[in-house]
Amino acid sequence: MGKVFWRAVMLSVLVCPGVPEAAFAAEEDPVARAAVLHKKATQAYRQENLREAIDLWKAAEALDPLWKYAFNLASAHMEGREWIDAWKATNRATAYGVPPDRGVLIGEAREEIAQRLEQTHSQVVLDVRPLDAKVRLNGRLWKAPRDTWVAGPTCNVEIESPGHVSKEFTWEVGIGQRVRRNEALERLGVVEILAGEEGAILFVDGRSIGELGVTRRFQLESGEHTVRVVYEGRTLLSDVVLIEPGARVTLSAGSGARRAVFTSTVAPWFLVGTGATLSVIGGVFTSQAAGHHDGLLDLIADNPNGFTPGQEDEYYKLIDERNSAATLSYVMYGVGGAAIVAGIVWLVLDDGGDELAGSGNPGEFADAEGERALQWAIVPQLSGGVSATAQWSF
Repeated sequence: MGKVFWRAVMLSVLVCPGVPEAAFAAEEDPVARAAVLHKKATQAYRQENLREAIDLWKAAEALDPLWKYAFNLASAHMEGREWIDAWKATNRATAYGVPPDRGVLIGEAREEIAQRLEQTHSQVVLDVRPLDAKVRLNGRLWKAPRDTWVAGPTCNVEIESPGHVSKEFTWEVGIGQRVRRNEALERLGVVEILAGEEGAILFVDGRSIGELGVTRRFQLESGEHTVRVVYEGRTLLSDVVLIEPGARVTLSAGSGARRAVFTSTVAPWFLVGTGATLSVIGGVFTSQAAGHHDGLLDLIADNPNGFTPGQEDEYYKLIDERNSAATLSYVMYGVGGAAIVAGIVWLVLDDGGDELAGSGNPGEFADAEGERALQWAIVPQLSGGVSATAQWSF
C-alpha cells in the first residue's frame, strides 16, 4: 500500500501547477492556495506527521476539489487505518474525475479498503430520485455519491425533498454484505381553495392547518382526504377528495359552490371517445343495411315473374339482415350520441360528483349565506367514472 501511495503522491506533485512565489498571489487565488497546502501536506507525510498531512489535504480539497487531493487524502487515511474515511475520499476522487491512466490507482485502493471493511461492516449504495433529495444515514447528512460502509446489521435512512412525500425506513444490511437499493419519492398532490371567507378555518382530515386567508394552496399525500372550511360556525365546504401523485385539485368554498371541482378526471374524455367509437360502428351497420337493401332490389328486378322457392328464402333472409343491421345502427347512433353529449356536459359542468360517489359517504355543504345541503351518492361509481348524486337543500 505504501508503494501505491508514494507513486500517487509523486504523480500529484508532477502534475501540480507551479506554486506562485508571491505570497499575495497565493492568498488571492484558491487554486494557488490549495497547491501550497498540497505541497505542505506532502512534506508533512514524508516527515511522518500523518495527522497534519490529513488536515492539510482536507483544506486543499476544500479550496480546489481535485481528484489528486482526495486520493492522497484517501491514501493517508489508509495509512492511519481510517478505512471508512478512506472510502469516502475515493468516492470524492472518482466524482471529481480521475484521468483514465490513473484509474488503476483508485481501483487498487478501493479494493484494499473493501477487503478491510467487509470483515466488520457492510457496503450500502443508495440511488435516490429526485436527484436533489436530502438524505440522512443514521441521523447524519449523506451526500452523493451515496456509497459507504456501515457497522450494521441495520441502518436508518431518511429521505426528503420539497414537493414529495418524505420517506424513512430501517435498512437490513447485515455484516460483510454489499447491498444496493433504489428509492423514488412520490410527488405530493396540490389542493387549491377558491373563494371562501377571509378568516375561515381550513381543516384537513380533522386537523386545523390554519386560516383560509393564509393557506389557500397546500400539498397532500396520495389517497382520500377530507377537506373542510368553517367560518363562524358555518361549514362553507366539506368534501372527500382523492389525491393522486402530482395531481392538482381545485375546491370552491364560495357562495353557490358546494362541491369539488376535480380538474384531473379522465372519465368525461372516456365517454366522448366511447361515443365516437359507437357512432363509427353505427356507420358500419348502416352501410351493411344499405348493401342488403340493394341486394333485395336486385333480386326483385331480376325476377319480375316471381320467385322460385330458393329465391323466396333468399328474399326473406335479405329483409331480416337489412332490418337487423338498421336496428343496430340506430342503437349505436343513439347510445354513442348520448355518450358524446354526456361527456361534453361533464367537461363543462363537472362538479366532482364522481368523487363523492367514490367515497361512499354523504357530503354536507353550505353556501356563504348559510343554506345547508345534504348530498348522497345514489349510483356507485362504475368503470369509466359514471356516477349520480341526489341533493336536498334546507
